[in-house]
Amino acid sequence: MLGIFMFLLVLYGLHRMQLQKLLAVERLRTRIASDLHDDVGAALTRISIASEQMLTTRDRERTKKLAGTIGTISREVISTMSDIIWSIDARNDTLDQLMARMQDLAFRVFSMKDIKVEFAEKGMKKKKKIPVDKRQNIFYIFKELVHNIVKHAGATEVKISLLNTEKEFVMEVADNGKGYDPEKVFRGNGLKNIRMRARRLKARLEISAEGGARVVLRMKRL
Repeated sequence: MLGIFMFLLVLYGLHRMQLQKLLAVERLRTRIASDLHDDVGAALTRISIASEQMLTTRDRERTKKLAGTIGTISREVISTMSDIIWSIDARNDTLDQLMARMQDLAFRVFSMKDIKVEFAEKGMKKKKKIPVDKRQNIFYIFKELVHNIVKHAGATEVKISLLNTEKEFVMEVADNGKGYDPEKVFRGNGLKNIRMRARRLKARLEISAEGGARVVLRMKRL
């Protein structure tokens, strides 16, 4: 009887693990669909509108401007698709890969605007694997912050810090720009998406934007 009981417990445990994995996959699929709808879908709509305007205008300068807009949006779609593919690739599930992606984004984007970047990390076990949803949400929050600095801050220096302690993971992004009203600068879905992803991570978000912006994300250690 004891043997049968133990067998049933093992079977139950395996079934529960499989169910949890299936639920995790389903949540990931839902989030990818949401990202595609919100980001790619909106971008394609803008391309469609710009294309229709090109067909109805005879102004060469306006046509040239619309063509430039389509090119810019198309590059944004390519970048978004690249990020989505990266985020679900199992080969990128370590802290090392996450930090490499974040550094590449920061140095690539800020260098185009001649913005100096300091990137520091401490306590990060680079070969440690992290769940895909955490990796995805941390990176997307970081990406939103980087693009916000480029578009609105007017900064010349940016300091990025990743700290993993015994109790928490802290990501801090600070710039020496002019500061801003977060509610006005994060127009559209920007601030909404950052807060939504912070909730998914069960993280605390601190935003200070007077005399330079500073955003701090605090969550359970990675």
